[in-house]
Amino acid sequence: MEAVLTVTLLVLLIAVVLGLPVGIVYISSKGLIFLVEALLHSFPQLRLAASRLHSLATPWLASSP
Repeated sequence: MEAVLTVTLLVLLIAVVLGLPVGIVYISSKGLIFLVEALLHSFPQLRLAASRLHSLATPWLASSP
């Protein structure tokens, strides 16, 4: 019984360690999205600047392979 528990805990630990980078990337991306949305909401002029940058970059991005 102890061997089964040990193997189960080892497999669980390996799964957590392998899944950790994915979780960190997911959480940090959600945090960055929240920060950007909060800044754009707080400063409307940033939204205007971001839309101008997007309109400038769109033709360039469309032409790249």
